[in-house]
Amino acid sequence: MKRHELLQAIAPLLDEQLLVVTSVGGVRVELYAAQPSEGYFVSYAMGLAAPVGLGLALALPLRQVLVLDGDGALIMNSVSLTTIAAMRPPNLTYVVFDNGIYESSGAGPTHTARGIDARALAEGSGIERSHRATSAEQFRMQVTQGLRQSGPTFIHAPVEPGGWPGIQPLPYDAKENKYRFARFVERLEGVDVLGLPLPAHLDRPG
Repeated sequence: MKRHELLQAIAPLLDEQLLVVTSVGGVRVELYAAQPSEGYFVSYAMGLAAPVGLGLALALPLRQVLVLDGDGALIMNSVSLTTIAAMRPPNLTYVVFDNGIYESSGAGPTHTARGIDARALAEGSGIERSHRATSAEQFRMQVTQGLRQSGPTFIHAPVEPGGWPGIQPLPYDAKENKYRFARFVERLEGVDVLGLPLPAHLDRPG
């Protein structure tokens, strides 16, 4: 399986009510290509997608939060699993795409290529709903259940290295992503996140 194939499989689930946090790397552009949305936040600090997703899930308990991470990022901050297990957010689904390498920085091996089992890490940390996806259909079903059931849910998705051929870069930079996401949350929740009015020329749909 390739990561982009799994993202395409769950694209119908990525509606305008869902908040998604991704790690840095190929997943962020492949997600946007599979299903564009303002509700995606890219964590450019490696290892912090899970804590950001946890914070959102705790702050917005009525909103489903999906984290799309990588094995290298998980290993860099595996203690986040114990925090998720301790806080037990029912609205958090945490996916780790595991290709065994640091694909965006030279393709060096991660610890999962040396025998570390990401799902076992989640289970050992206390996350009861822990799954491993072995097909795109199974992955779609596991994500669907994670978004519907009381979690937290952890999904380990082993994938082959390699990105989506011909993929285009994101149409915005990291700073713009932050503001687009914050405005999305403001509209969705009816709350003031930024504390600043939107400039008049931008305060319109589209």
